[in-house]
Amino acid sequence: MVESAIQTADRLLRQRRSEAAKLKGTERELSAKAELRNAINRNDDGAEKEALKKESGKGSIEKGQDAAEKPEAGAVAGTGPGKVHNSTSPFVINNLDLISCQGTDGTKRTSEELDGHNPKNWRTDKPKSWTWTAQTEPHAIRRREILKKYPQMKDLYGPDPLSAVFALATIVSQFIMAYYMRDQSWGVILFFAYAFGGFMNHSLVLAMHELSHDLFFPWRWANTFFGFICNTPTCVASMGTFRRYHLEHHSMQGSDKWDADIPTAIEGVVFSGWPGKMLWVFLQPFFYGVRPMLAKPKPVTMTEILNWGVVLTSNLLVVKFWGVKSLVYLFLGSILGLGLHPMSGHFIAEHFEFIEGQETYSYYGPLNVLAYNVGYHNEHHDFPAIPGRRLPKVKKIAPEFYDMPHYDSWVKVIMTYIFHTPMNGFCRIKRN
Repeated sequence: MVESAIQTADRLLRQRRSEAAKLKGTERELSAKAELRNAINRNDDGAEKEALKKESGKGSIEKGQDAAEKPEAGAVAGTGPGKVHNSTSPFVINNLDLISCQGTDGTKRTSEELDGHNPKNWRTDKPKSWTWTAQTEPHAIRRREILKKYPQMKDLYGPDPLSAVFALATIVSQFIMAYYMRDQSWGVILFFAYAFGGFMNHSLVLAMHELSHDLFFPWRWANTFFGFICNTPTCVASMGTFRRYHLEHHSMQGSDKWDADIPTAIEGVVFSGWPGKMLWVFLQPFFYGVRPMLAKPKPVTMTEILNWGVVLTSNLLVVKFWGVKSLVYLFLGSILGLGLHPMSGHFIAEHFEFIEGQETYSYYGPLNVLAYNVGYHNEHHDFPAIPGRRLPKVKKIAPEFYDMPHYDSWVKVIMTYIFHTPMNGFCRIKRN
């Protein structure tokens, strides 16, 4: 009996030690991830390099994991393995260097080759799993190369209060429209919710994107609070939660463990034919908003609770003074504006692998006016500390670095995704 008790105690002791080791490992990982995220948002290259070393544990950000280490990591039950990038020059696709944006033969690409809408450039195979790469994401490397050549790029860093004025005007316009919708027919409400409210609420969602990077004001608390205000016309609290997941999307782009922006395997399998893809686009508010919390859940924070308090109070005030129809108008503006809507093209355009090997794309079209230039997405990932209003200057200062396939129509992007057979939710690049 004594011997049995000793064995039991020894087993429990080993178990406790194992759990303690796992906890310490998790704490170190979270700490390294936080350091990396903060360095990237500050565009602090030295701190970023050190944080990447700590996070990866490999001593050099230039080295990715051995591609043979997890060749079938993208495999999903019944779907087969994912494709693996094994190029000795991982940032070269179709003879185009994605860092310098020059042809590997020394020539510049033609306008046809740089047209993201050109069917000749689109992928031809329908993936059954994600594309896996052993290399780090390209934006940190591109940023260093650009800053070496154009150090004046740092003059564009810093908050942009003028964007807050634009956002405030959008908020006011939405509440004015909600007031006028209080006595309208349901048909009129539906029309204006899509044709006007959809643009306004989606614009406010992208204002919250800017605020998640602290790009309106010098103080984080001010960006967070103003984000709550921008959130009120959308009827669903999202600012606090979005910020937590979105910063990980930047610091860990494509990470299988951290990047919640990538569709799940279920989305890739279920919504594969064109009717399914159309439904998926229509339901994008659900997938974009709920996927992170289901796939990579986090504990609720006080910021999120306060966020819900502000938004729910706004909803109650709208119903009390204007009635249910006004609230329905605002809510439909979010549901329709984030679904099958021209503004929603950016959800797909930003990172879906239309051209094999390229994981980030820019859009240079008119809707950038309402979108805080989120279409300048390569520029944004290269320099997340530069406000959207100044992103066109990034391309103007360093045009040769952005001479890569891009779009000029979000509507075309949506249509291509739906009706081009090889495209589905697996057309994303992942890294271990």
